[in-house]
Order: sequence, then structure tokens, then C-alpha cells
Amino acid sequence: MPPNSSNSQTQGDSLKFRVGCLSTLLGFFIPLFLLFPLWFDSGWKTALTVCVITFGVLQTIAIISFALIRNLSWIGVATPFLLGVLYSLMPDLLIIPVDHTVVLAAGALFSYYLALRKIPGVPWWVLASMLGAAVYTLIGEIIPTPVDELLVGLISFAVASFGIAQAAMKNLQVHVDTFMKENVSRQNRPPGDIIDVEAHDVSDKPKDSIE
Repeated sequence: MPPNSSNSQTQGDSLKFRVGCLSTLLGFFIPLFLLFPLWFDSGWKTALTVCVITFGVLQTIAIISFALIRNLSWIGVATPFLLGVLYSLMPDLLIIPVDHTVVLAAGALFSYYLALRKIPGVPWWVLASMLGAAVYTLIGEIIPTPVDELLVGLISFAVASFGIAQAAMKNLQVHVDTFMKENVSRQNRPPGDIIDVEAHDVSDKPKDSIE
């Protein structure tokens, strides 16, 4: 690939990553700013409908942006889940924190999908650890501040990172073993094989060219 093409792809991936992060954050904050003015002006049903639609549109843009990144970095893989953890620290839009659970679970699923794109064979318990943080938002009022949600989210992230690192090491070992086997196979190949191939190539040439 020419250097200019590689630089262009890197810039394109960087732009998609920034658009994804910005859309996610705007999806967090714009509904909060719209909720109460619309509630007082048009009622809670209209306010909730507008907020949900706004949130859904912005998060859809974010998901598409992240999914279109070709050369994924580990930061890009982790970002959806970490943004979900950030959202779980914000005030509840609903009486029960269902929105926190949905957003964090969606971030966990998408980060797992991106991890599988980067390294096939990521174990299932990586996803389970991240989904556990999402479920905890339903019951996590042990500490009357978002501190416990943050701790659970960070612990889940650490467990998931460990699982992904294990998968990366296994994937690297497979590539190393394959390379070593191919290298040994080349070294052990009898010299006669090369001579026979060359002789076959010469015999296939027209008679005039041999003379």
C-alpha cells in the first residue's frame, strides 16, 4: 500500500473515532438538557419521546462510526464500554436506572464485537464480565453515590482486558508456531526437489529456446 494511501486511511479512521466519541457524548448530554424544558412545555410523554429519539439517533451515528474503523486500536475497542461506564455515573433519566443498564450493556456488546474483529477467539467470559457491570446498575445502590458503579465498571474492564490479553497471546503464539513450522519445512526440503522443479521448467521450454 502506498504511503499516501496508508496516511489517508489512518486519518479517516481517526476522524471516524472522533465522530463516534462526539456522537456518544452528545447523546448523553443533549437529552438531559432537553428533558425538563420539554417536560414543562409539552408534557412528560413528549419530552421522553424526543429525548429517546435524540439519544437513539446520536448513538446510531456513533455505532456506525466505530464499526467503519478499519485499523482498530485497543483504545477504539475499549471506548464503547468505557463510555457506557461514564453514562452509568450520570443522573437517572428514569425512576429506575434502566437507561444506565441498557447503555452500558450496549457498550459491552459493541466493545466485545470490536475485540472479536481485532482478535478472533476472545473468550465469552470477557463479555460476561462487562455485562455484569451493566446488571449491577439495577441493584447498585450500596453506596449512595456513583462510586460503586465506577468501581464495578473498572473491575469489569480489568477482567475483560485480562481476557483479551490472553486471547492476543494465544493468537500470537499460533502465528509464531506456524512461521516456525514453515521455516523448518523449508530447511528440511531435499535439494533434489529444487533440481527436479528446475529440470521440469527447462523441459517445458520450446526446443529453439533450449538450443
